[in-house]
Amino acid sequence: MVSLQNLGDKEECMGHSRLDMIKELLRQEPHDPTLYVMLAYEYFEGQRYPETIDTIQAYLQMTSDEGAIYKILGQSLEQLEKAEEARRAYEQGVASAMRHGHKSLAAEFQDLLKKF
Repeated sequence: MVSLQNLGDKEECMGHSRLDMIKELLRQEPHDPTLYVMLAYEYFEGQRYPETIDTIQAYLQMTSDEGAIYKILGQSLEQLEKAEEARRAYEQGVASAMRHGHKSLAAEFQDLLKKF
């Protein structure tokens, strides 16, 4: 059985890729928001931007985020040359970070917004 403990090795875990393992965990626990975040980061690291965006959107339908997920959402949208959507993602990141008292994260998003 797949478990979070097996996810430590970046490349392969017991003959399964991290991506496959996360997907299997998600099949077992489809309402676990943490698994959606893990899957989104895995897609992002693999430069699979459409899948990253879809996964983040599913995650955000389940729960609110403290802000960090909006960074890879914005970066993924930028990679797909969707500047206006990326700007909105960063703006949502500012709002979410401020709601949760993460001023430095909000400032990071403000810096990202300067290029728009």
